[in-house]
Amino acid sequence: MAALDVVVVGAGYIGSAISYYLTRAGLKTALVDRGGVAAGASQANYGNIQVQDAELDDSLSMVLAGRAAFDTLQAELESSFDLRTIGSLLIAEAESQVPGLRARAETLRQAGVPVEWLSPANLARLEPFLDVTQTCGALYNPNEAQVNPFKLIWAFIQQARQQGLRLLLHTPVEDFIVAGNTVQGVVTPQGRLQSKITILATGAWGAVLGQKLGLQIPIKHVQGQAAVTGYVGNVLTNYISSAAFFESVHHDGDLKNSYPKAVLAIAPTADGNLLLGEAAEEVEHFSCDVDPDSPAAICELTLRFLPVLRSAQILRSWAAPVAFTTDDKPFLGPVEGLEGLLLALAFKSTVVITPLIGRTIAQLVTEDYSELDISPFLLSRIDNREC
Repeated sequence: MAALDVVVVGAGYIGSAISYYLTRAGLKTALVDRGGVAAGASQANYGNIQVQDAELDDSLSMVLAGRAAFDTLQAELESSFDLRTIGSLLIAEAESQVPGLRARAETLRQAGVPVEWLSPANLARLEPFLDVTQTCGALYNPNEAQVNPFKLIWAFIQQARQQGLRLLLHTPVEDFIVAGNTVQGVVTPQGRLQSKITILATGAWGAVLGQKLGLQIPIKHVQGQAAVTGYVGNVLTNYISSAAFFESVHHDGDLKNSYPKAVLAIAPTADGNLLLGEAAEEVEHFSCDVDPDSPAAICELTLRFLPVLRSAQILRSWAAPVAFTTDDKPFLGPVEGLEGLLLALAFKSTVVITPLIGRTIAQLVTEDYSELDISPFLLSRIDNREC
């Protein structure tokens, strides 16, 4: 293969968006993935464009800019990915969670997000099938959204291919081409891909690939597991999730030795199904096999809040490795002391920032500059180089 301008590793949400914006800028780009398109966490994603669960210290402005980018994205990609507005409910399951949610509401309102606190009585009016006796109220944002994940990812890739993208699937990166302190491409079973810039957008695999470059990238991952019902109609109008996500899930190894542990995360689809989740276990493997106990744990939790579903049918369940960081901040941007490498890894809510990250990486490549302040997300915020 002729020398490339950029190699993007990882064909999920982020890698596909990056590839689109790079090829739109006229750069010779290859997108490689060890599996198929959306073979990692992206295949298990609900497609929710989430705002009110954002990391508030440094990520909120990024999330809001990402949400706004979707307003014109279907026209830009000349493709429908079933974008629709739905509301989101962050439910307090215990009184101890209420102060944190109310404080979150104040920060969000100051940023212009139209959130409101709902008492259990008002929550029951909004979601009449929800057993509000299991709640102490909820934080409500009516202006979140949902997409079809696969349609969005393929819309990026199809446009990128029309613009010259070389798509290399089932092509694992075995090593990197490095000269001095400069990354000059990747080594695959099909040969070497020489490039001026290499971008890691590999989610849970980011830490493993980083080690090949002498980097300690502190990304952990869970085996996230979920399920989908058959048609249930309008049982649920909004996406609901638990404030427990801020207390235990994806933080400091709390998931170890506690599996199966399910945390409420239920999303209605446009077709009348419900996406049910999630069970999660912090793991070191990358298996997509479903633990046989997890669907039962998910269903038991779901029925606590939506007993009307007792006769609903489960169509299938799935699992995927989902990356996270203990400070809920991604790794985004260049790596100090290692030229030719950019990271785009471990985003807390991936869908909402997908087009923004694509544009940001393209701007970093073409202009060595970013309108988005990426300083809180640089790898240099931690001590990462091996001695």
